[in-house]
Amino acid sequence: MSKEILKMVCCSTLGLAAYAMSNQALAQSCDPASATSSQWDCVQYQDSRGGLDLTYHAAPTNQWFGYNSGDTSYNLQLTNGNTDNGFIFYGTNVDLVTPLITVSCNLALKGQLRYEPTSTGKILKIQVVDGGVTSGDTLCSGLTLGGFPWWADTASNFSASGGFPQSSNVHPPATGLAIGNIGGTIKVTHPLLGTICDGGTMEDVEFRNGNPISDDSSFTFNNTITGTSCGVDGILYSEEGFDANAW
Repeated sequence: MSKEILKMVCCSTLGLAAYAMSNQALAQSCDPASATSSQWDCVQYQDSRGGLDLTYHAAPTNQWFGYNSGDTSYNLQLTNGNTDNGFIFYGTNVDLVTPLITVSCNLALKGQLRYEPTSTGKILKIQVVDGGVTSGDTLCSGLTLGGFPWWADTASNFSASGGFPQSSNVHPPATGLAIGNIGGTIKVTHPLLGTICDGGTMEDVEFRNGNPISDDSSFTFNNTITGTSCGVDGILYSEEGFDANAW
């Protein structure tokens, strides 16, 4: 073997070894028993588009993703058939507080996740891409949500570069929670009342995986949209067979 070929083989071998070690360092560990409080160890999801399947899959990296049932009863605003990528979280008897009306409605929000593991840290990002209000009090059916996308952040960076750094993970996985803010151009309108809310930040929104973690994940809203006279008070849960966990 010539020196040139030997050199090429050695370089290729070293490169593959470095690549493998890098991927191993960034690999997810989805065993709750080995979860740490210092980083996002695992992001996983279910996908039952082909029939109910409660298997959890490791999240893809560096891309927005999400899956849902395609149920059209959620009255989402921006999608045709509600089948675009995104996990749907749904709650009944959610209180929507505005300066003009306070109503108890069924609320659905569709969001996408993005898991970005790097050699210096792991970031979880959330964007809300659609939402709908359905049955409940008389005025619920006329309410429309808009201004999407909304973004989640631990502070106020409401953009694609915001998110939850590794130190803000859910720990322990089944009983812990992550707290963040959701903002952007949050709008609530009604055909008779016009624009009721415009802007503001939903602060201290709580995310939980469920206990045990195979239970539905949830977002809890605390009745405040800072910067407005509006609020949301209630809990939204993931769809059966389309759960998403993160810890």
